[in-house]
Amino acid sequence: MPGGRDAALAQFPREPILESASADRGTGPSRRLRRLAVLGLIAALLACAAPFAYYRLFSSFEWYDDEGYVMVSIASFDRGLALYDEVFTQYGPFFYLVSWLAFDVGGVTLDHATVRILVEGLWLACAFLSAVYVAAVGRSAALSAIACALVFVHLGALVNEPGHPQALAVLLVCVAVALSPLVLSRHSAAWLGVLGLVGAALATTKVNLGVFFFLSVVLALSTFTRERVLARVVRPLAWLAALLLPFAVMRTHPAQEWVQTYAIFAACTVATMALVLWPRPACAPFSTRHLAVFSVAFAVATASILGFALLRGTSWSGLFHGVIGQHLRFGSLFMVPAEFGHASLSLSLGSLALCATVSLLERDRARFARTSGWVLACSKLAFAALVFGLSATARSGPLLAWAGPFLWLTALGLRPAKRESAPLGEVEPVRALLALIALPQTLQAYPVAGSQMSWATLLVVVAATLCLGDAVAFLVPRGGESRAKSPRRALLWRGAATVALAAGLAVWIGVKAARAREFYRGILPLRLPGTQAMRLAEHEVAMYGWLARVLASADAFYTLPGFNSLYFWAQKDPPSALNATVWHQLFSPEQQRSVIASLERHQRVAFVEYVDDPPFVEEPIGDDLPLAKYLRGLKPIGRVGRYELRVSEGWLPEPVFCALLRDDDVLLFAPALSQREGAGVRILDLAPRRRIASTAPIGGERQVEVFDEQGRPIALDPGGGIDVSRPRRLVVRSRDPRMRDVILEAGFPAVRLFDARGRSMVTLPFVR
Repeated sequence: MPGGRDAALAQFPREPILESASADRGTGPSRRLRRLAVLGLIAALLACAAPFAYYRLFSSFEWYDDEGYVMVSIASFDRGLALYDEVFTQYGPFFYLVSWLAFDVGGVTLDHATVRILVEGLWLACAFLSAVYVAAVGRSAALSAIACALVFVHLGALVNEPGHPQALAVLLVCVAVALSPLVLSRHSAAWLGVLGLVGAALATTKVNLGVFFFLSVVLALSTFTRERVLARVVRPLAWLAALLLPFAVMRTHPAQEWVQTYAIFAACTVATMALVLWPRPACAPFSTRHLAVFSVAFAVATASILGFALLRGTSWSGLFHGVIGQHLRFGSLFMVPAEFGHASLSLSLGSLALCATVSLLERDRARFARTSGWVLACSKLAFAALVFGLSATARSGPLLAWAGPFLWLTALGLRPAKRESAPLGEVEPVRALLALIALPQTLQAYPVAGSQMSWATLLVVVAATLCLGDAVAFLVPRGGESRAKSPRRALLWRGAATVALAAGLAVWIGVKAARAREFYRGILPLRLPGTQAMRLAEHEVAMYGWLARVLASADAFYTLPGFNSLYFWAQKDPPSALNATVWHQLFSPEQQRSVIASLERHQRVAFVEYVDDPPFVEEPIGDDLPLAKYLRGLKPIGRVGRYELRVSEGWLPEPVFCALLRDDDVLLFAPALSQREGAGVRILDLAPRRRIASTAPIGGERQVEVFDEQGRPIALDPGGGIDVSRPRRLVVRSRDPRMRDVILEAGFPAVRLFDARGRSMVTLPFVR
């Protein structure tokens, strides 16, 4: 390497600071002020982002309800049941250790509102850590602002499954990335030990992510060294493992075309990174001692976390099955294909060709240094533009397939100050470690390419931000002479440009927050236990409100697929600690018979089934499953929307929070609402939204009339109204004999009670 060991070690900055690369170091107080200014800029952006996160989290609820699955497993574990042996979960014990500390030891209430507040904190923390990392490595307040905004927007998929362990895993990855400058700049074994602790927490949350992270650090330590054992033994083995990893991960679906493409794509990306880093070893004082410290810290912390599960009652066999065994077959049970095609393979091969071109140009640096620099700078700029465009529009699938192969650009630096003579394309270890951590994380999208696409591409966004800074610094060099003559003016211009950029980003996020707030205010409060401030669409509020209230009268109930949030809304304990969203795919026959035994101990048993074909179920769920056969043997009593309710023989729940057709009349079972009086009712079809009938006069005549429990008409003229301060059983009678047929043909019929100002008070679904 040119310049020998000292030149190589100079690539490892001893003091990464939060300041602009072009700013003079200055005195200690001035550096601290610059750091505080950058942190203040990040905090201001996050203050603009917080309302957007709040409104998005509190205005969404996904029907597949992974949120409820995770929450009910936490509640079961906190009641003292053994993880894996009694409590079914697919996730590691570290997540349950953190949850136990928060909800059991800390006394925090476990409900949907609290979980959303915690997720918002994790969301903002990930954006903050990413921005701090970019500020430390890119040494630019403007870049840190861009990273903060883009990472925040990119993580919008967190609203799909609030409370999911993946949110904690994303935070741990961000913590590891934020720590990496300290590890590589100080060459400290202690900091590597801290990184090992983070890796252990990641491995015992989601084991695949822990393996990916461990391999990334081993690749970095064996690359940034001159020690013979690491360079000649560990490095080849680590790169070979990285090349084979995609095929090992995707071994369960070798015949699927998208899996084959994904595996070859990932292997080509690894090969390109190896081509970049192997011929350009960045010398550093890392040795087998550093690797040993990291590995021991990783192993000891992992053993301690697993020991926590053992102390809480988990058996050795249950621990092995829960942490490792079940994941070996998960890919064969459940699959959502990713967007990989021949275009992604072509891009990965094109990336390999670009990398080879840069390497060839660098062989004759005297002649091609400037050309190599321009090629790298333009490539970095195009990479950043592609990533920013796809991330800002929430297109994580194309982001992985189109931008993933170019992660290697992050590892190569540019020297704008001496473009024509300085060696270009030198590996910058801090950035190379980011690329190495990001590289295996792109495998998260297998076998389920849902929200995992966003987590797989998170670090690609961070890498693109650094590439943007490199490209701009190279293509738009600052005038060194003019800067020396008027440093204060240059500093003011840079500061004004940074503030203007941050203001633009704040406006962008603020517009998103305003739209989210408008949407939030246009939907209805859910008004179920633990859902404070949550709002959903009118048909969802009606459907979930009926399910929760009718199930509250059951002794026990179960759902297919798992709709475990209902246990919190109905304020009922689940009959068994075996609960999952897709239990029909995950539970063994023995586990299903165990659930049946738990249900048979109760007299009033209810069953809720999603009767439309769930999007993630490739084939209809048959009665060959013991639990499905038992549950479908219960008596069907009604359906609202896409959910059908069945109950055990000899029991019929009292009608509540619903509307029923009786001959030509409509019976309303309204809950106690408030001291306000209802001014009238509207019969609606919410899918599509249209009015069927109303008590409001049309052409001087009312379409329907309302009668009380004694059959007396309720006056709805000014001065009259419906008393809803107590539960009511009302009768709505129409003058039009066709109304019954219209209701039966409607997509989602419901009755809305409204007040004197026309505002909705409650929407009651028809049970059919």
